[in-house]
Amino acid sequence: MTMGRHSHALPRRLSMFGIPASIVDWMLVGSVYGMAAMGLTLIWGVMNVANLTHGALIVTGMFAFHLIGDALGMPAYAVLHSTPVIGFAAGALLYWLAVHRMIGQSPLTSLLSVARQRNLHRMG
Repeated sequence: MTMGRHSHALPRRLSMFGIPASIVDWMLVGSVYGMAAMGLTLIWGVMNVANLTHGALIVTGMFAFHLIGDALGMPAYAVLHSTPVIGFAAGALLYWLAVHRMIGQSPLTSLLSVARQRNLHRMG
């Protein structure tokens, strides 16, 4: 097969750069899923509370990371140190507002509390 003069196909050596980038992307997304699963397991195993707001907090943290970087005009690595602090503060606030009251309650009560947290998070 011959390629025409105005063909838009990438040379073979350039198209191979997408494979390592895809592998790194898969690893990063997989690590986010793994951290969410570890958080759910830890909270259920230690406190017996079904706290399903991990996904919302993770997305909020990632969004805050992006917004802080854009607002300050800083590169991602310069903003990286501040977002865990913000995420920790948001998680601690949610814990003291709703989760710590559910320790020792029935699982249905904790699920209803989490549903309330998620609705409050969506409105805010």
